[in-house]
Amino acid sequence: MALCSSVLLRDRLENSREGLSTLFYPHKPTPLHQDKTILQGGFLLSLRRSAKSVVAFFFYYSGIFAFYKRFFMKGTVTILMFHRVTEVFFDVSLLVKRKTFEECLKYITQSYPVISMDFLSQNFDKWENIPDDSFVITFDDGWIDFHDTVYPILSRLMVPATVYLTTGFVSSKCSYWQKRLNYLLVQILAEKKNTPDNR
Repeated sequence: MALCSSVLLRDRLENSREGLSTLFYPHKPTPLHQDKTILQGGFLLSLRRSAKSVVAFFFYYSGIFAFYKRFFMKGTVTILMFHRVTEVFFDVSLLVKRKTFEECLKYITQSYPVISMDFLSQNFDKWENIPDDSFVITFDDGWIDFHDTVYPILSRLMVPATVYLTTGFVSSKCSYWQKRLNYLLVQILAEKKNTPDNR
């Protein structure tokens, strides 16, 4: 399996797992489906996701997607960019739940060829070597859940993937700005909810 920096990622994350967990989660994070603050403010997000699901369902079962794939996707490569596979509520816009990710991966591997980024880059000038409708799986940043959750799934399904590891954050006391911003927003929402006039 072609995983960039996988050995570095595995070794360093195992050594710093407890420290990173404490850094990213000062208290134990509440799962998305249990957090009332997120649920109350997440109606529009749920509505948007539901609308996307309805549109996707229509395009798939009406045959429009098959038509598009046949005539417009021939000779193309789709690069899927993931960030996180986790159940916690932080970074809602970047996360995919484990079950969803695994189902997505199974569908892709059963329907399309999955190639590594290495293979794609090596054959970029020899496009005839690249199978039609190929997929490339990538992960940004190298979150700890890649090691804990994603890597075992990729290994079991024998799917190649590329990790773009943000090395400056490994074994450091820094956290991503998105993490800090999300944490502050959750605190603000919680404080607003607890004020008498709810202002």
